[in-house]
Amino acid sequence: RWFGREAKRIYAILAESESGSEQRKLMEWIARKHGGVTARELQMGPRRFRGSTELAEAALNELVKEGFGKWEPIPTTAKGGRDSRRFVLATAAELE
Repeated sequence: RWFGREAKRIYAILAESESGSEQRKLMEWIARKHGGVTARELQMGPRRFRGSTELAEAALNELVKEGFGKWEPIPTTAKGGRDSRRFVLATAAELE
């Protein structure tokens, strides 16, 4: 069974488009960050997003649009501050 699942996973990777590959790599990076990041954290992460919060936000919005995750608000502290939000990857159950 393990070999069968691995074969399906490998064939899926080989068949994916370049944009699909970029999305998969981004989701793997987010998963390593405990499944959620802000656009600012993404901007400081992978090289292709460095220096552009807009590019990071657009990539995360695309993942939301595709159904791979959602935005969650980050509450402000007692000190105040601006409202913010965090992208969180969908669970396996949510993807089915």
